[in-house]
Amino acid sequence: MDLQVEGEALRVTAVVVGYGEMPILPQCVDALAASEDVTIDIVVVDNGMSEATARAVSDDSRVRVVGSGENLGFGGGCNLGVACSTSPTVAFINPDAIVGAAAIKTLAATLDDPAIGIASARLRLLEEPDLLNSAGNTMHFLGLGWAEGFRADVGTAVETRPVTGATGAAMAMRRDTFEHVGGFTPELFLYQEDLELSLRCWELGYRVQFVPDADVWHHYEFSRNADKYYYLERNRLILVSTLYEARTIALLLPALMVFELGIFVVAAKQGWMSEKARGWRWIVANRRWVGAHRRTLQARRVVSDRSLAPLLSSRFDAGQLQMPGLLQPVDKAMALYWRLVLLVIGAPPAPDDGARQGSRATTTNSL
Repeated sequence: MDLQVEGEALRVTAVVVGYGEMPILPQCVDALAASEDVTIDIVVVDNGMSEATARAVSDDSRVRVVGSGENLGFGGGCNLGVACSTSPTVAFINPDAIVGAAAIKTLAATLDDPAIGIASARLRLLEEPDLLNSAGNTMHFLGLGWAEGFRADVGTAVETRPVTGATGAAMAMRRDTFEHVGGFTPELFLYQEDLELSLRCWELGYRVQFVPDADVWHHYEFSRNADKYYYLERNRLILVSTLYEARTIALLLPALMVFELGIFVVAAKQGWMSEKARGWRWIVANRRWVGAHRRTLQARRVVSDRSLAPLLSSRFDAGQLQMPGLLQPVDKAMALYWRLVLLVIGAPPAPDDGARQGSRATTTNSL
């Protein structure tokens, strides 16, 4: 382990992945450079930045710009940024995020506890700073992921606690932990890479910690586009098929089939059926990679699904996206089905929806 020498300033590499036009990137860099009590190295990964953006960061002596000449996706870009760094701690910051002066130090200091694999910042809405963007991420047992606490009052997220997933917009890891876990999975390309990395940390015995004292302001816009639905649905199925034990998948198969049918109907009604089908085609075409990735993860894990089940939500309650009316009865039925699965695998019963967020800190502390 590359330990920080006592008395030296914390050394952190901040990796920022850039694509297209990024008008807030100069503010992002300014805030990172102004981080207190830390020696920071800012690496911007060029995944296809606009000429104006690339020129702006290239002229900034505080920034190192690296790239492969192609768009590697978020996870692949982060992996490249880490490979180009030497700091014992790495932070991943979105180009539209503004870190507080103490945020990087606070995240890095949290990682002094070797049991913590990822430290996740408190993400606030840049345009409405009294409201949360994310207090960590969560995941439905069928693979849907979302930000906890979206648009809740910041004062509701003041407890340092374990969470299912870190927010990729502002999080930090020890470099050796990042390498031990295997870094981001580049094949996911976009969406849910942070959640997948977090769950792999949990499976290897690390904890993912929400750190409310690490404030970061995020220019957040929820976009609805065909490619987003493609990646979200494809990656949801990749997460379920590679992260869960065989018995869990077998028990969930009826629920997965029913939910898939519901998603297909919704996709047809909303006009993104071709993107849903495209996701399945990718999985079939890349089934050997999916199988190999699954075998690797299952061979390395040290924590069972029985212990990790309390991390997963039984109901879809994302604040930024309402469950389509067609799927709401399905969602209720799936929650009951999940309780049966928990009973079969011997996991603690799922907490009530209203108590889920507060009780998760208690249940996951014992993992």
